[in-house]
Amino acid sequence: LVRLCAAAADEEARPGAAAIAALEDLAFGGAGRRRDLGGGLTGVRSRGHLSVVRASARAAVGAREPVDAALVVPGSAALGAWRVHAELLDELPVADARGDGCVATGTLEGPWLLRRAAPRERFRPLGSPGHRPLGRLWAEAGFDAADRVGLPVVEVSGHLVWAAGLRVADHARVQPGGPAVRLRAHR
Repeated sequence: LVRLCAAAADEEARPGAAAIAALEDLAFGGAGRRRDLGGGLTGVRSRGHLSVVRASARAAVGAREPVDAALVVPGSAALGAWRVHAELLDELPVADARGDGCVATGTLEGPWLLRRAAPRERFRPLGSPGHRPLGRLWAEAGFDAADRVGLPVVEVSGHLVWAAGLRVADHARVQPGGPAVRLRAHR
């Protein structure tokens, strides 16, 4: 673990005991899939593998373009070339275009956040038997690799509820007659 941290760290910044302890907790079943290790390092556990990534590359991208944006309902927010509109509805409409979706409002409390999908992030669209990687779902929906870069997603209180070009999340389905938020994305 010390060598894994040291390989990702800068020459001046060596990982301390707290970083090693946090990485050990992540490696051996602690809650969550990411840990801030300090010194610009993040520990990531994915599919049985442990890695340490340096934040400088992510920070350089973030300095040019926001990583996420608050989405006020009703309202809109921009993220890169994308703009997402959120409209309150009194009744359940049918999504009329690819990328439109209606999310239930009754069970979703907390801040709405527009962001980019994380690498290998998983999503369970409405009617799907389980969670699948967003990249694969977007590929099956007809988005080629170049178009998938930067596609927006919306999360509410840490739960992914919508991804551009896909159905809403299964857990955010609208009940007949219930209030909804229609989400529409465009460049």
